[in-house]
Amino acid sequence: MFTTNICHFCAFFSAFLLNFTFASILNEGNIVNLTINKFDEQNSISLLKYNISNRDRKDLNNWIEKELQVSNEYILLNIRTNHSLNNQLNFHPFQNDINFGVSVASNSRFEPNYFFQWIRDSSITSLYLSSFGLSSKNFTLYNLLSLEYINNSKLLQRINNKSGTFSSFANWSNLGEPKFYCNNTSFDLEWGRPQNDGPALRLIAILTYLTKAELHTAIDPDLKHSILDEICQFDMKFVLKNWNLPSFDPWEEVYSFHFFNNMVHLYSLRLYQSLVPNNPDSNSINETIHYLETFIKNNYVDSKHKIIIETLGIRKMRQSQVDIAVIIASLITHPLDFLQLDIDIPFDVDDLLILNVLYRLIQDMKLLYPINWNKNVSGAVALGRYPEDIYDGIDVSEGNPWFLATCQGANILYRLIKSLIDKKHNLNIVLEENTFWNLFFQLNSSIPNNNNNITLIYKSDAFNNTLKQIFNFADGFIQIVQTHVNSCGEMSEQFNKYTGYLTGAANLTWSYVEFVNAVKARDTILHYFI
Repeated sequence: MFTTNICHFCAFFSAFLLNFTFASILNEGNIVNLTINKFDEQNSISLLKYNISNRDRKDLNNWIEKELQVSNEYILLNIRTNHSLNNQLNFHPFQNDINFGVSVASNSRFEPNYFFQWIRDSSITSLYLSSFGLSSKNFTLYNLLSLEYINNSKLLQRINNKSGTFSSFANWSNLGEPKFYCNNTSFDLEWGRPQNDGPALRLIAILTYLTKAELHTAIDPDLKHSILDEICQFDMKFVLKNWNLPSFDPWEEVYSFHFFNNMVHLYSLRLYQSLVPNNPDSNSINETIHYLETFIKNNYVDSKHKIIIETLGIRKMRQSQVDIAVIIASLITHPLDFLQLDIDIPFDVDDLLILNVLYRLIQDMKLLYPINWNKNVSGAVALGRYPEDIYDGIDVSEGNPWFLATCQGANILYRLIKSLIDKKHNLNIVLEENTFWNLFFQLNSSIPNNNNNITLIYKSDAFNNTLKQIFNFADGFIQIVQTHVNSCGEMSEQFNKYTGYLTGAANLTWSYVEFVNAVKARDTILHYFI
């Protein structure tokens, strides 16, 4: 009888545990391990709520659909071509000295003058063309635009300029030139040069196009080999020879070594080696990949603050040590839909060191920008480049939020959700002070806020609700963009930190591209929340 009662009790208790919120609560010294299926009042840790009403969500969804069309149109307006259905006011009248395939950074020609083709901006725009355009109903148009970009890139590669000459003896140093006039002549005034991320980004963009185009049988094999031999190999050789030299950062302000630059160097070489495996530089590429990986891991990880730093040697100048360029680097080098190629790149979108940069930017900028002082129910804030920024869009005074930076905040959170869904694993979280997960969890007891290990069972109530709050937070960034575009849906480079009005370069192509990137990432996870 006693044994039978024990068995009945054990069966009852086992069933009880299956429905209880905690599967385990373990104390190991100062470490608290929690396994959670469902959050309720009994938990020592609760999930913070970021609410967006059904009405606001519907309004946001409708606006996103319209703004996507606006963004796509303005991107096309900034690319010189005779194939576009758009009236290209930026090139009015159609200027005969501007080559097809030229992508201008902005149609702004005065305060500030951004009517140039930056290698960086053009490459990121080309990634948009191949990543999203080639899968759209306007495939033919976007394919032609991509080919025109590639043809124009070949012309730019061969222009000697203040960065150097197109020669093996000069290690192809001219390729480090950051920008050109739109008529493909060199910009010979003083500027932050060289900028060694440009050739890597162009290599990534062209290799991405070649891979996507092959899926649609849209490129002749002979043309592909010609592009690899006459364009790609020179950008690859530049990376081999110049990755370990200082250059300017993506904001064109600091001469040093930069996480963004080295990450795109690494990804471009990995991509080249994967897609062109039998190239004569294979041994040099493998050796450089090894050196790059070691350099990145040894130099950019700030173990004390648990973040990735963007630029080496400027702690006195930028004490915060956080920069949105770190997040941009992670997103570019871990693309959303790149055919599941076996390319191993560190610091993916779910890496805590990357996510902690976002956390620190949010914490700093919610105080730094007055337009963030009214508490947003989503938790999101307008984001700028880095807290110490003093570029106001025209001159130097006070930095402002940027559209592309705010979109990056949304993008990485959408991508984080996709990663957590796709991995189909429990979500293991170490809750520590001043780290990313403090955006979503709160201690309800006297448990010290360090070394708290939380496990959320995959697809449990706790797991799904956590993803929902991350999704609401990400949508909050998009709501901020919605608030600050003008009545026509136009985006500039920045919006004023006090008034919220557009400032800086008008219709910045990169702003629109990052909005599209964020929304495309959002589209991949909507099914999980419907």
